[in-house]
Amino acid sequence: MKTPHTGILACLLIACNCSCLQADENAADANKIGAPPKGDPVVVLMDTTAPGGVYDQDNRDSGGSNTKEIKSALEEHDFLPPRSLRAQPIDWTWGNEDFVCSQRPDLVIIHRSSFYHPVNALFKFSKDHPYADPAEEEKWKRFYSICEDKLLLFMAYVATRVPGTQFLIYSRGTDPKWTDEHWRTEVWTKSVETRFPELKGRVRTMVIPGGYATGSFRQPETRELLRSNVTSILRLPKKTK
Repeated sequence: MKTPHTGILACLLIACNCSCLQADENAADANKIGAPPKGDPVVVLMDTTAPGGVYDQDNRDSGGSNTKEIKSALEEHDFLPPRSLRAQPIDWTWGNEDFVCSQRPDLVIIHRSSFYHPVNALFKFSKDHPYADPAEEEKWKRFYSICEDKLLLFMAYVATRVPGTQFLIYSRGTDPKWTDEHWRTEVWTKSVETRFPELKGRVRTMVIPGGYATGSFRQPETRELLRSNVTSILRLPKKTK
């Protein structure tokens, strides 16, 4: 026999089911590649503290990294709130993959050579490529490839555990081929996506203007380029200065 309590209970169950369905839909939307983040985005900034990979002399001297300048550029003009930005310094012992995943980042911004420079601080390959000796150049290429493999495995690890995370990879051109747009997009990026299908459509590349001579996130051109990439990746509304 139905009672008033039966009707109330039925309404509560329906409301609960609807709430659960909505929560599932919201979670699914948040995990869609390229979907705009819900609320403030979480952006993890990652770079080496090894002097060879730090662009500005005062940051090299203080043991800092390029993430200080990236954070400044992304906070400028109220582009992103400070609470959105999480810096993660990298040295040769780094192993905080699970911590990065725990941040549930919408975007990871990372230096392509983050894992190369800490190790090269010991091996001391010079940046003057290509080397006159082809054998030395080949030795360097293999060494760089081994170091970069840690970057790729890290990206794949995060991509598997946080399905919505995207990646912006930047470099001045430690590997000279990086400055070639066709090589970056049609060779490097596609090879990464082929090896790790979970990264397909989730990797963007960026060349730091000025190269080794003047390349820095303090340069207005570089700051604008960075913000333009982040706006596009996260589908943020464009802001006027």
